[in-house]
Amino acid sequence: ASWMTPAPGQGILGVEIRADDAPLRALLQPLNDAQTAAVAAAERALSRALGGSCALPLAGYCQPQGGAWSMQAAIGLEDGRMLTRVQLQAAEPGAELGLECAQALRAAGGDAVLQALGQPQPE
Repeated sequence: ASWMTPAPGQGILGVEIRADDAPLRALLQPLNDAQTAAVAAAERALSRALGGSCALPLAGYCQPQGGAWSMQAAIGLEDGRMLTRVQLQAAEPGAELGLECAQALRAAGGDAVLQALGQPQPE
């Protein structure tokens, strides 16, 4: 992630089941890793807050660093003319970190990138 920040959620595997399938949920529970789930929540919150899709040139990566958690994010135009990057630290990963990262990215110039991309401005 130091030379190329991946898209949010890259490398995280997930299993989707019906919400009402309690026996299968119990069977799969040992496969759940709470730390990975919290990282996924942070990266997904970043993407949602910016109206992310497969077409949005958005990067987001959350990882442990020095006893805390670091989240990097970037958004830019495909041709590289505009690029905005931020990095935040937090005691724990999770959706709140992702939302804070999205706000920091927008404030640092991400809104201009979204506008140049013709993206609707998220609230």
